[in-house]
Amino acid sequence: MICLCVESRPGYVDDLCLVQLLRGVCLRDQGKFSDAEQCFQEVIRRHKQLTVDIYLAPYAEMELGMLYIKTQQLRKAKEHLTSARSKYTRFSLESRLHFRVHSALAQVDEQETDTPQ
Repeated sequence: MICLCVESRPGYVDDLCLVQLLRGVCLRDQGKFSDAEQCFQEVIRRHKQLTVDIYLAPYAEMELGMLYIKTQQLRKAKEHLTSARSKYTRFSLESRLHFRVHSALAQVDEQETDTPQ
């Protein structure tokens, strides 16, 4: 019997991070923000271990930023969105991520101007 969950298996970390990213998005949309945050942080923590699916780390940063927008933590949102755009380069779907980050940062800026100081 072959066990596919052996951590030494090639691609294990990539698969784990993909599951964590998708799980985090689902949890965030269910309003389980703390659990979602942990999933995104797990992907970000393992970014240097990714071998094929290196796009997962910047997408996790972006999704974490989106979570912080939803919870009105705009400073944290801006940090993670900016990190998603500038910290990672040369990965598949990079331009798509940049469009989403640009839109999210515009949303943050709009919310900051609408919020009384």
